Amino acid sequence: MADLVQLSDELSRSVARQVGDRIAEEYASAPDAVHPDPVDGVARPSDFSPLAGVDVAAAEFRLAETFEVWRLRDGAEKELGTTGEDLVTLARQTGAYRHLIRLAYGGAERAVAFAQSVVRVGAPDERVVRDFYFSPLAAELDEAVMVADKVVPEEAVTRLLCLPELKVEALWFVTTAAAPASRQNAGAPPTRYITTRGVIVASAPPRFPEPTMSLISSTAFVRALAGMSQGMGLLL
Repeated sequence: MADLVQLSDELSRSVARQVGDRIAEEYASAPDAVHPDPVDGVARPSDFSPLAGVDVAAAEFRLAETFEVWRLRDGAEKELGTTGEDLVTLARQTGAYRHLIRLAYGGAERAVAFAQSVVRVGAPDERVVRDFYFSPLAAELDEAVMVADKVVPEEAVTRLLCLPELKVEALWFVTTAAAPASRQNAGAPPTRYITTRGVIVASAPPRFPEPTMSLISSTAFVRALAGMSQGMGLLL
């Protein structure tokens, strides 16, 4: 599997403690949660209710994989249909981390939620959990990770592409290599080449023209994004 963000023990404990507080709030606000009935026989994402029927005393939540969150740079979504650029120049790091949360209950374990954290102001070694959601997207990202375990080179690095304006979430894999000595500038930081090794789309609208849960090229991914209409809102 490609490399993911590795949190220090202290930071892991801090994020886990904050996530635990958010989960406790969810339990307190819905002690008698029940699964909502589908509308016209069709379940909606907003119907996702993993706490329904769960005994808090027997439930165990675990902080799982952590991803760097990347987004398209400002204005890039308007250029997708004409640009010849790769994700390396189209995407920008946000500074946020996405943390998958697993629930172990009744002899089974599954990804049911995610949290997003940002650097604490004035304390660059600490992070604050800004958002927390129970969401079916957690299971989709978890499935994408399992696919990546089989098809992505171990030397690659994993980035999470969060594109709410296009309702797309994907794992983006890159490798880095030092530039030849002849291309290095004396006294300047070492120059490194970044190469995209592929993308696994975890979640996308039904009209997305490329398959989900399989490794596709960044060229195919950018081309597919170019054909998507833009909207607003978060993927939850």
